[in-house]
Amino acid sequence: MKKQLFITLFSLLSLTASAFDAEINGIFYYLSGNEAEVTSYNHRRNESTAALVVLPEDREKKYSGVVKIPKSVTYNGVKYKVTGIGERAFYNCKDLESVVIPKSVKSIGSFAFAGCSRLGAVVIPKSVTSIGSAVFAGCASVKVKKGNKKYDSRDNCNAVIETATNKLISGCNSTTIPNSVTSIEGMAFCGCSGLTSITIPESVTSIGLFAFQDCYFAPDSIINNSSMSGADTQADKLKKLLGDESSEQLKSLMGVSMGDYWGANLCDAETTDGLLIKDGTIIKCRSWAKSVTIPNSVERIDQNAFFDCPNLTTVIIGNGVKDISFNAFFFCTQLSHVYCYATTPPNIPRGGAFNSFVRATTLHVPAASIEAYKANESWNRFKSIVAIEQKGKKKRPRQMPFI
Repeated sequence: MKKQLFITLFSLLSLTASAFDAEINGIFYYLSGNEAEVTSYNHRRNESTAALVVLPEDREKKYSGVVKIPKSVTYNGVKYKVTGIGERAFYNCKDLESVVIPKSVKSIGSFAFAGCSRLGAVVIPKSVTSIGSAVFAGCASVKVKKGNKKYDSRDNCNAVIETATNKLISGCNSTTIPNSVTSIEGMAFCGCSGLTSITIPESVTSIGLFAFQDCYFAPDSIINNSSMSGADTQADKLKKLLGDESSEQLKSLMGVSMGDYWGANLCDAETTDGLLIKDGTIIKCRSWAKSVTIPNSVERIDQNAFFDCPNLTTVIIGNGVKDISFNAFFFCTQLSHVYCYATTPPNIPRGGAFNSFVRATTLHVPAASIEAYKANESWNRFKSIVAIEQKGKKKRPRQMPFI
């Protein structure tokens, strides 16, 4: 069954939930220290667990028309600098026509403007140094202001390109991929349903998974001039391009059912306590799991392995894990504790394996490794980082059977 990335999430954790910290002139904010992050009217914090909850949408309260984000706001006599736009802050605001982003903003979270189909050109200021996944999915146009040291929109391409690596990290409905681009980030065009065709230039040598998921262009409109690895089969190339195992486009292009392809690919995978594991890599976890223990034999956690596991509260990561892929734990909204036994922080790619929900999550690591985790940009976003208790044998959560 096709898994949509754009979902109306999530189950309501509790009726006792605190709202965004402040609403000022029609814009909602979370406040921390002396900084403010723009959020959505329907984002809440559970009072008992501090977990972030996304409530059902109310169109009357959604952002609409023209929104001008200020450089700073004052609340209860305290001044806050607006430095971020949070994940899903403007998600699916179909009546939003224009947004002005101030030069104080440094980060824009994943899916921040996804689904804003009427939104005109978005200009990203020089100050922005961090951009999440599928930020402008379904939007008409995006442009990075000249002078930004990390990103650019060369050749009027209507996309965000990481200047140092020539990687296209975020596109929109009107993107043209420049000949200088060498790679396309996973989920770069995810949800761009208005993208009617795409030409991949010869310069492109790699395409991330789910790069074009939910792009409904006709199969013959994909012009692939890229020199991807000769070791890739046609099926591999198409899987990387479309990233959706149930896509009818993919089936017709391959000439076989994607189910058969995955069946052959994963027939020798083992199942351990609800985890699908192959060659030392966790591929997938059942979405209803409440707690999981990743064996010490596992070295890698695959992309989207735990994506949208809304019941997951505790994860224990074995000491053998070296790499955690992009999006691995995105939208695990009730995740309250992560125990990572690796003495060296596992590698996490740009864009991250965890999203902002972990601001309410405690990370437990070996005592001697606390400073290493705190110094690592991919790991220091947790609410707190503490030492794993060594007194006695810690009882690990009982696992649900894999069915």
